[in-house]
Amino acid sequence: MMLAKNKLAILFGAGAEQSLGLPNGGEFAISLFTQKYDSLRSELRQALDTITNKQPRNFNYIEWLNYTSPSINRISTFGKYDFEQVIMSSAEQKKQDIKDFLVNIDKNACSLCKKLIGDESLTKNTIYEDLKKTLNLGNSDKKPIVEFNQSFSGKNDYDALLTSETISLIISTLSQAHSNQITINPSQHETLKECFRVLLFMIVITCGDELLKKLNRGIFTSENETTHDYLALFEEMFTMKYDRAAGIIYDFIQKQRPAFEDFPDTVERFINLIHRLTFKLCSTSIDYQMLIDNYFRYILSPKTDWAKFSKMFLFLRAAYDAITSKENTLSDEALNEQDSYYKDIITELKNDNASVEIKALASTNYHDYYGRLIKLRNESKIEDGTLDEASLEARFGKVMRLNGGVGEFYNPYKNSLVKREPVNTAADQDNSDNLFLYQNQLVTPFFFTQSGIKPMTAIDISCLYTEMYSKFKEADIIVVIGFNFNSDDNHINTIIRDLVENHNKTLVLITVGADTKKALDDKREEVCKKLRIDPTEAQDRVKVLNVDSESRVITSMPGNSDLWLDYLANLKIHKAPSH
Repeated sequence: MMLAKNKLAILFGAGAEQSLGLPNGGEFAISLFTQKYDSLRSELRQALDTITNKQPRNFNYIEWLNYTSPSINRISTFGKYDFEQVIMSSAEQKKQDIKDFLVNIDKNACSLCKKLIGDESLTKNTIYEDLKKTLNLGNSDKKPIVEFNQSFSGKNDYDALLTSETISLIISTLSQAHSNQITINPSQHETLKECFRVLLFMIVITCGDELLKKLNRGIFTSENETTHDYLALFEEMFTMKYDRAAGIIYDFIQKQRPAFEDFPDTVERFINLIHRLTFKLCSTSIDYQMLIDNYFRYILSPKTDWAKFSKMFLFLRAAYDAITSKENTLSDEALNEQDSYYKDIITELKNDNASVEIKALASTNYHDYYGRLIKLRNESKIEDGTLDEASLEARFGKVMRLNGGVGEFYNPYKNSLVKREPVNTAADQDNSDNLFLYQNQLVTPFFFTQSGIKPMTAIDISCLYTEMYSKFKEADIIVVIGFNFNSDDNHINTIIRDLVENHNKTLVLITVGADTKKALDDKREEVCKKLRIDPTEAQDRVKVLNVDSESRVITSMPGNSDLWLDYLANLKIHKAPSH
């Protein structure tokens, strides 16, 4: 008797594509800080001219748009001040991520070396040991060469940072250069000083926020409520200005991220690694959620504030241009050559007797690499007519794009979704190259970006989430790859939680880096906390599997050598009836 196949529903996040060499969310966010807006401003102006010159005029739309003339309705863009505010806001929100990165800075430097350097003989250890010889430091005894003052020491987990080799070597290098004990190329010297400032200002921002919260809970305490209330009249709400810190961080990320080079000079090789490491910290701690939260509402009501409306329109289009740029897009050749989770699934489903049944596929990513790869891997059968679009979808499924994607645009006036690839309507032929324009109305790329605000009221999107929920209910196991369940993804988290708590689904998180039992347990606890899964019996259905980042082989259990998909095919679960 043949056993029933495990039925899987799979959710892909950004982490599912990092093995393909694509940037993570933080790296992508930083790239938006360096976008140029001149050509976009001109394109938007052309779209507005087309709309206002169109005959007959749509007076209802013109009234909603509230556009009069170029001199009155100037097109604004986000500038340095806006991005400095973003840096401060995101650094405060991600203070734990910053702490974790800095406290584990040696480990992060080691990981970065493994990723960047093809020569296995050149590691973080060899770079550091070579530098110690150059600086005549001898063996490190883990005793910090400096100490934090009492406001920081022992309270913010940063004492471990001062015992790190990385910080000790940065300070030693700067000190010896300052006293002319060693000679450094001037530009490299300035780079190391900039990196050190960024590291310190990240500490100040995270710790400053913590200190302010303590102060703002009250300077005085008294068991006498009357006295306590009276003294509260004299207390102020304290704030801290991070303008200089944010400005220095902003100036740092404006500079091009350096390529890793095997410099013959020991000091320059170290500085190059620190430069990359500091960029990595910035990508960990900076996002653009504040911009979306504060400005998205204005694309629905340009009459309220035209400047903010135009800023948001240009920013979303800049995001689109970054996402579709050559640097952030895989070619067909690269996609077909590289191993990936997508290729694993397609390879399995090509078998007439696949070991699993895929009930649904969903993704928060913007490119449909899975769909493209299906066509590439079945090119010969498509050309000879053996397989058509319907046959491909029946066999391999179709990914539901939960956060929008390339080719989807949003009309805020109609609150509707627009497909822009290809353009077929006669009304749009004259301006098909202008991506701000569709049927003589403004549209913006449709992305659910890093934000707590999700434009989900469009009918197509409401139906999409209903479809996802229904199809995921048909599965036994919900598989999540590279998705972090962040608070700004509660529109997805809610669905996953309901499936686990109320429909008895097993949730399996595929992760990397959780290479110990404690790390796996901590990750599982973190997932339950983020999803707010409370019942113990529901928490028991949450599992975390650690895989090798390159081979995607399960490494959670000693002696196991199964590919993640093979492991899930053989995973025994209790298939209790839903209620």
